[in-house]
Amino acid sequence: MPIEFKKDHAFLRDAVSVEEAEGLLEWLQHEPSAKVDLSACRHLHTANLQVLMAAKPAISRWPEDAKLRAWLEMVFPPSADMENQKPRPPNRRNSRRAAALHKGKVSEVISEIALEPVT
Repeated sequence: MPIEFKKDHAFLRDAVSVEEAEGLLEWLQHEPSAKVDLSACRHLHTANLQVLMAAKPAISRWPEDAKLRAWLEMVFPPSADMENQKPRPPNRRNSRRAAALHKGKVSEVISEIALEPVT
C-alpha cells in the first residue's frame, strides 16, 4: 500500500499514484495536525502534490531520493519538528528554482529537473 495512515501520521511509500489522492485528501481533512513522512517515497503523482500543497501538513521526514527531496523542499517550507533530518546546504540552483516556483514558473522548474543527468 503506497500510503499507510497511523493516528496523526501518513507514511507515503514507493510510487504514490493518482488513485491515492482522494483518500489522502479525506484523511488530511479529518486530521488537521497531521504529519507526513515521505522518507520511503520514490514518486509522487502531481494530484497528491496538489493535495499536500492545499492541506499544508507538517513534513516529518523528507524523501531519501535526492532529486525528489530537492524538488519537494522547494515547495514546502521546513517544519519546526523535523525528525532526524540533516540540513541541506543551500546552493544557487535550488535558490533559483525556489524563486521560479514562487513566481509561478512550475513547468520550467520541472522541465529543468527532468533534464538533469541521474547521478
